[in-house]
Amino acid sequence: MVVYRGSDGSSPFFDGAFVQPGSSVTFFQPANPQLPEGFVGSAVISSRNGQPLVAITNEVNSTLNVAMTYRALNNNEGASTLSMPYLARRDNGWSTGVQVQNLGSATTTVTLQVRNPDGSVVVSPSQPVTADGSATFYLPAIEGVNDGWHGAGFVSSSPPQPLGGIVNETHY
Repeated sequence: MVVYRGSDGSSPFFDGAFVQPGSSVTFFQPANPQLPEGFVGSAVISSRNGQPLVAITNEVNSTLNVAMTYRALNNNEGASTLSMPYLARRDNGWSTGVQVQNLGSATTTVTLQVRNPDGSVVVSPSQPVTADGSATFYLPAIEGVNDGWHGAGFVSSSPPQPLGGIVNETHY
């Protein structure tokens, strides 16, 4: 079973398939009629009978000719504070985005501290995130971060909930 939640707080959307032991299945979001066009959010994948699962995510934007792959996170891997060692906003054409998923069981406020290389805080945008929900922080869209900037970031949750996160980097 797959439960999708939009990072804009939109209702849960569902998908599912029967998977034989040792085999795989692909969930292709554009083929899911429940998901709105341009869906951005999180997914929680579980087996109805408690069998262990392994998952990866492939993101593809054929218009921009970009793609990435990362492995799925599980609730045991989360931490209430995450370190993002490299972030950028149009630094030599490179920009990053941070996606954070609340792996916990309660709503929390997720804050991204954007820090200069010397450790000083540039800005600290926050977003409320429901259990299993996600937040996206795209550096070119964050006010107070200048073009040409690069540094690091720290993500935290309050009240503390386990978080998982990824960083995407683009050059367009």
